Amino acid sequence: MKRNLLLIIFAIVCFSSVFAQEKRNKLFERKETYVDIRDQLKLYVKILDKNKTPVEWQTVVEERECDMATLLPDGNYLFGLTDMTSNQWGKVAMAGKYDYFPALGTLCKVDSKTGKVLWQYKREGKAAYSDYHVVAASDNAIVVQTADKKSSSITAIDLQTGKAQWTRKVESNAKTCATYDGNTLLIYYPVKTGWQYESISLADNRQLTKPRDASVFRLDSATVEPFDDRRILIASGNSVVLLDAASGEVSKNLTTASPLSKVYPFTDRFLVAENDGKSRMYNVAGEQIWEIFDRFAALLYVIEGDQLYRLQPSESDLTLQRLDANNGTAIWNCPLDGLLYSDIFFGENRIAFTTENSFSVVDIQSGKMQQTVALPINGSRNFDKVQQRGSHWIVAQEKGVTAYSASLQPLWNYSLTNNGIQSKNDCLAALTGRETESLSQVKAGNFTYSPIKLDYSTVQSQQNAARWHQEYNRNPSSYTRTMSQISSQFAANHIMINQAMQRIETSINMAMMTYEMGQMGAQIGAAVAAERQADADRQRNSFAYTMNEREYKTTVQDKYYIRRFETGKSVNLLVVNLDTGAWAELVLSPREGAIFESQMLKTCVPVYNSQTDAIVVMGLGLDTGKWQEMQKNRTTTVKSSLLSFRIADIKFHDRTEYPELSITKK
Repeated sequence: MKRNLLLIIFAIVCFSSVFAQEKRNKLFERKETYVDIRDQLKLYVKILDKNKTPVEWQTVVEERECDMATLLPDGNYLFGLTDMTSNQWGKVAMAGKYDYFPALGTLCKVDSKTGKVLWQYKREGKAAYSDYHVVAASDNAIVVQTADKKSSSITAIDLQTGKAQWTRKVESNAKTCATYDGNTLLIYYPVKTGWQYESISLADNRQLTKPRDASVFRLDSATVEPFDDRRILIASGNSVVLLDAASGEVSKNLTTASPLSKVYPFTDRFLVAENDGKSRMYNVAGEQIWEIFDRFAALLYVIEGDQLYRLQPSESDLTLQRLDANNGTAIWNCPLDGLLYSDIFFGENRIAFTTENSFSVVDIQSGKMQQTVALPINGSRNFDKVQQRGSHWIVAQEKGVTAYSASLQPLWNYSLTNNGIQSKNDCLAALTGRETESLSQVKAGNFTYSPIKLDYSTVQSQQNAARWHQEYNRNPSSYTRTMSQISSQFAANHIMINQAMQRIETSINMAMMTYEMGQMGAQIGAAVAAERQADADRQRNSFAYTMNEREYKTTVQDKYYIRRFETGKSVNLLVVNLDTGAWAELVLSPREGAIFESQMLKTCVPVYNSQTDAIVVMGLGLDTGKWQEMQKNRTTTVKSSLLSFRIADIKFHDRTEYPELSITKK
């Protein structure tokens, strides 16, 4: 008895030492040694000096990243800035802090002519894409929403003063949808008994409808979108609901025979595509106008004015069809060589689009393929953008831009494939761990990717942890360091936790338990810390993925293709005049190196202002006299700036001089 008592006391002492160490770590964080890279940056600036472009103005900002960039109706800029601080494992574990995302930075309005910050507004919430939304905007105000698991805040910000006009708090993680006219906002949110909805006036926060039960709408999984200036369309499961946002009354509740695939608003009607291959057109009264059925369900419907198109698969091919919107019959069929990789561009007498392999122009009346040409830049990529500039076509892609004549003869092409550009695919690889060609990762000498064998939602579930433990015992080779760092960290953490817990729970030998207690306790603590860190990294990569998509959407602005790329010593901007094909490269920053690239996002979100004929973008700038010191990621570096370049000051080159005069060749 005395022996067992001594063993128990010894076990308590072992655990106490572990937790005491954890407590000390939380209270006394080790002082970090910062690496000063400013001399390296200044050296790069001297090397890059001959590539310098005059800067109209430079405004230093506190935050490192630009998560929002908008040109306002008055010609000034609205920027959302975020301080994406490093989340390194050692530092976070010692501090006992697991901050998945830092707080959102300031929302600031900047004078487009001088760079002066006109006002700043401190945003609430975390820098997660799902937490911050612009829900409505007008010439005078912008309405933003922040949310967490327990509450939401909706605020209208005056664009002239930067002050909050009004704020509405909701004690739940609410979602919102504004009507097309921007006058009414529908707010819906979960409660203990299901879901509720209410509506407010966006002009003055006036309550239009009191909270009502919405359980019948299945809002937890619904698609909610504006139908017109007054009504909201709610589609979920087998149900389609038209809701009057101002009164809260349901104008129509339609039940379909099979689950919905998608609902498309169409002028004063709506098209319902079901998973069983049936498509039906209804009027707002819920009366069926026509119905068509195919063995294979349509992949996509495209609506342009009163024109209706759909992407229809079959056993052997894929077809673009134009339908008669009045009766659903096919007007013409155009076979495709693959899935659409762009929106359809609608011209006066023809449409144009890209597929996975080609760029095509189709007669809008007959559906006949007028011209088609293989794309010089293809493979895994974001959706392309197609434009018609005078007599020639433009195909803008994630990693380059190409111009074609009216007969689809290539006029010029700029490719960034080998220039170290961070693509959406890079972020996706870090997020999912699937095999992909990733230039920035190969360049950095990172680990090799192989397909992951774990589903995140399953791995994160404690209920299924035991099953994954058994899977590991059957096939331990599946969990190797050749997997993505993030997914393997998740797998290893859960396995480590489960093994340690099972050993503790099943061990009945007190002596053996005492011997191993201290070691297992430390192992569990380390595993939990590593899991939280890995989850933070995964969410950070998710945010980077979203930010990269947002940056890509700004590649074509007015008559310019604008895209960031990197070289060994600099971060740059490629600017191409889509009318003439002339090109220029702007050096934005000396490159800070892998110590920053491994932790920070790489977004710049350029904005072209046609009123001032200038481009504003984020960077460090090459004027060292304007640099301001900052310390981040255990590194002493300099703060970012907003940089304005006037088009008149940019030196453009003839298209025949690319890439010989490019900075990538120097």
